[in-house]
Amino acid sequence: MVLLKIISKVYQKFSKKSLIHSFSEARNQYFKNAKKEFNEIDFNKIHYVQTVNSDTSIKIVTDNEIDVICFLGGDIAKNKFICAAKIACLNIHSGISPFYNGSGTTAWSVADYRPNFSGVTLMKMNERIDGGDIISHYLPDINKNDNSGTLFMKGIIGAVELVKNEIKNYENNIYFEGIKQTKSFKYTKGIDWNFYHDLRLSWFYKSGRMKHYERNEKYFYYHDKDTKNNQFPYSEILNYILS
Repeated sequence: MVLLKIISKVYQKFSKKSLIHSFSEARNQYFKNAKKEFNEIDFNKIHYVQTVNSDTSIKIVTDNEIDVICFLGGDIAKNKFICAAKIACLNIHSGISPFYNGSGTTAWSVADYRPNFSGVTLMKMNERIDGGDIISHYLPDINKNDNSGTLFMKGIIGAVELVKNEIKNYENNIYFEGIKQTKSFKYTKGIDWNFYHDLRLSWFYKSGRMKHYERNEKYFYYHDKDTKNNQFPYSEILNYILS
């Protein structure tokens, strides 16, 4: 297993067919102006901290009376930081919870030959990794030329729309608790990925099987669902994923 992990590291660094390379190409395709747009942001609005859990981070949130915090990757936030926002701390998870939680879930879904399970989840954050109450899902469109990188980038674009929708709800005094998660169907960590999974990605792309999963994009909002019994509407999203 250690050897497979080492081979994967070498493969990721040097192969143009690697996961890292596909993400780099997709980033340039979908976010080619990102650096320019970032540099146009007022520098006084950008804060660099060692960890979001530091007293400095929490002070920035409270001093600026931040209503909503929105996470995408990074530190594992502790309860003190999560509770610092006036309204909510939201988490964008680049996977369809609770089916795929943890790290690298888009790549894992394709390596499992289940690209139809690629997408993003907007949830309320808690101290359990990707385990917060689910507010909405976004499933990106899939075409035969997609790969893990393009599906991930499409997911991020859709995630922005999920956040914008939720902010609009807050502005209209609509506050939603979300649907509670219980157990993850699959939870992955970065250390779990090795060269075998690189090969599975390569095999999947070469087989041309992505065309069998083509679909249109789809948004799922759960604001009108009954959450009293903590019942997640599996049938609603699964009907679309598996159709």
